Amino acid sequence: MFGLIGIIVIFVMVFGGYLAAGGKLGIIMKSLPFEFMMIGGAAAGAFLISNDKLTIKHTLKDIGKVFKGAKWKLADYRDLLCLLFEVLKVAKQNPLALEEHIENPQASSIFSRYPNIQKDNEAVELICDTLRTASMNYDDPHQVEEVLDKRIQSNLDHALHSCHALQTVADGLPALGIVAAVLGIIKTMGSIDQPPEILGKMIGGALVGTFLGVFLAYGLVAPFAAKVKAVIEEDAHFYNLIREVLIANLHNHATNICIEVGRQNTPEHFRPSFGDLEASLKAGGCMRYFLCIVFCLITSNAHAFTIKVKAGEHEGFSRLVIYTGGQQAVKVAIDIAKIRIEYGQRIDAIDTTQAFSRLQSDRI
Repeated sequence: MFGLIGIIVIFVMVFGGYLAAGGKLGIIMKSLPFEFMMIGGAAAGAFLISNDKLTIKHTLKDIGKVFKGAKWKLADYRDLLCLLFEVLKVAKQNPLALEEHIENPQASSIFSRYPNIQKDNEAVELICDTLRTASMNYDDPHQVEEVLDKRIQSNLDHALHSCHALQTVADGLPALGIVAAVLGIIKTMGSIDQPPEILGKMIGGALVGTFLGVFLAYGLVAPFAAKVKAVIEEDAHFYNLIREVLIANLHNHATNICIEVGRQNTPEHFRPSFGDLEASLKAGGCMRYFLCIVFCLITSNAHAFTIKVKAGEHEGFSRLVIYTGGQQAVKVAIDIAKIRIEYGQRIDAIDTTQAFSRLQSDRI
């Protein structure tokens, strides 16, 4: 939409300003077909010479990105997080059951719930290949991260060939405009015996070549190249999100932590809110993925004590309450993967009779 508006603005401002200044379109319109044939034809020939068949095909296809924008929308990023949550949940609970999903994703009940992602071969292969690699005990996060980085960068470099091809054409158009103008001057010099009013029109027609070359380069082709590059780089965030979640999983983080790592690394304008993502997980039959843990200090005069653990289910989260028995020397260390509690005196026992019986089985 904005691409079309931009093109209209360019033409209205350039030619509107020319007409407002008293210019006449007659000379331009008379010379335009011939000048465009020389400049446009030479640019098209140079484009064919400098690119292979695949790049030419992708470039013509990618021009549509100027008007369509990015392929992946906010809903797609939300669906991707839900898909990864379901896949990682199966991987942790039943690795054998994961095989049917990663070996034949087109028939997978999980992938089928997200058709936009299922249709993208690169996204599906990136997920399945990484999980398959992890299942073969090739689970060094740093090695897998390096492999993913190289693969994503290679795909990005390949996708950027189209915008580089367009930019090369844009860089050459002003020079081709000069070529057309010089040919027009040569033609004019052959009619040097004509009256000044005729020579003036011929020279004006020749200069249309210079105008057309510069106008096409900086008014159309270069902006097209810049827009295509921006869209391609924006779509690359989708595959980087897959990388972030899968690498977090290889670091043995809980599934909910992996998904949150991915959500936080999603570009702001595509990042689903916590509530929106949780609602999508619920709607898709997935478990709620945040656990709220609260530590309560309860006064106690006993020197040796039993730690009581209680729990409860709430809307949107589960609560786990650990009673510290009035210990003032309790140390709590929290990182992204775990919570560690250190007590300053001997512990008799840990009473969990009122904890796990109240939590849903799939939360434990």
